[in-house]
Amino acid sequence: MNTKCRLEPEIGMSSAIIIITITINQQIQTDRTIPNNKPDIIIRDNETGTCMLIDVAISGDRNVIKKEAKTILKYKDLTIEMQPYGM
Repeated sequence: MNTKCRLEPEIGMSSAIIIITITINQQIQTDRTIPNNKPDIIIRDNETGTCMLIDVAISGDRNVIKKEAKTILKYKDLTIEMQPYGM
């Protein structure tokens, strides 16, 4: 599911308009096989070409810091694969 949003600044902010694309639960196509290439949410700033990968989890675990580190490591290959494309 792709959603395009147009964000306009609030009163007192700069007059720039930011256009982003929000993708939910969609596989990212890459040149090589990557096991974890389907983050829960991807937010892409279309002007700068940057992306934010979001993995949503509700942890009943006390080791939230370990879980966060494990999740970052999980998407490390995908992050490296997306860098040459300006994402």
